[in-house]
Amino acid sequence: MAVQIDILQQVLEVFRVQEFASQYSSTLDKFLYSIFFPMILLLLLIYILSARMFPNHKGLSVLLGVSFLIFIVVYPPESDYSLYSAFAPIGQVWYAFVIIIGVLWVLLSHIFPSDRSAGFQGARSGRSPAVLEREDVSEGLIKKAKKAYEKTSGKIAKQLERQITTNLAYMENMINTKRAAGRNSKEIADLIKEFNNLRSEALAMIARLDNMSEMEKAYLQRNPEQYELEVNRITRDFSRA
Repeated sequence: MAVQIDILQQVLEVFRVQEFASQYSSTLDKFLYSIFFPMILLLLLIYILSARMFPNHKGLSVLLGVSFLIFIVVYPPESDYSLYSAFAPIGQVWYAFVIIIGVLWVLLSHIFPSDRSAGFQGARSGRSPAVLEREDVSEGLIKKAKKAYEKTSGKIAKQLERQITTNLAYMENMINTKRAAGRNSKEIADLIKEFNNLRSEALAMIARLDNMSEMEKAYLQRNPEQYELEVNRITRDFSRA
């Protein structure tokens, strides 16, 4: 017990609150009202100030907070009293200062907003952290959904483009096939029928491309109008063959 009292006495001397602590007869009361409660309130106050001044620099805010605390404990040097000894009596009414610190926290949140850009300060001021967190989650989900939609729509556009290119290649080859058929009316009739089917399919797929959004069309190598011009050219060449 004597050892504990000696340690407490040394702590009281470091914080220079021996005179204030002398009003309490109990060792526990001396510790609670001279050291514990005032220190908790002081740490909360320093945390609010440093965190709000440097919201994006956690290391700097911690360094500033530690510097403030040490300064309050040691200043002024070579004196029987310190800034902390003037702060110690607050420990007797710590519950009231918890409310004051809460009000101060709200005020500083408007003066020194945390890591929100200037564009969001006006629109999002006055909202609780829970609301802001839900908004951030919603924005993240929207971005993911948009990215997934772009990826899917890009695949569809590319697949249509490959099918159109394949149909155009078949139609181009059928020009030479028609020329080689000569006067074989049956073979020519079959070629015309097959050519018209490929042409109808190509035009239908080109129409689908044309109805897609500009975001989806961004994945195409050629725009729908170019494909339609290519179909018309091949059709003319097929008719002349």
